[in-house]
Amino acid sequence: MDIPGGSGAFRVLVPEDQHVGDRIVLSGMTFFGHQGVLAEERKAGQVFIVDLLVEADLHRAGHTDDLADILDYRDLYTRVCDVVTGGPLAYAAVEVQRRRP
Repeated sequence: MDIPGGSGAFRVLVPEDQHVGDRIVLSGMTFFGHQGVLAEERKAGQVFIVDLLVEADLHRAGHTDDLADILDYRDLYTRVCDVVTGGPLAYAAVEVQRRRP
């Protein structure tokens, strides 16, 4: 996957017990961003390595094979990239909260 500002690997995990739900794990996503508590961190920027675990019910998607029913890992990756590489913030968690549905 080639997305400007980032790189990384992903893997999809489906637990044995489907009653728990399904998981998508994106691990080792690497981005360069200007987040940090210190002014020097925000000015110079730094590398961030992000792991993301999403739990969702993917039962329908597994049976319909319809793109409208899936949780697209590429969209998740892009959202994380946007948060980390977006404008400088002391805490990236602030931007995460702003983007919550």
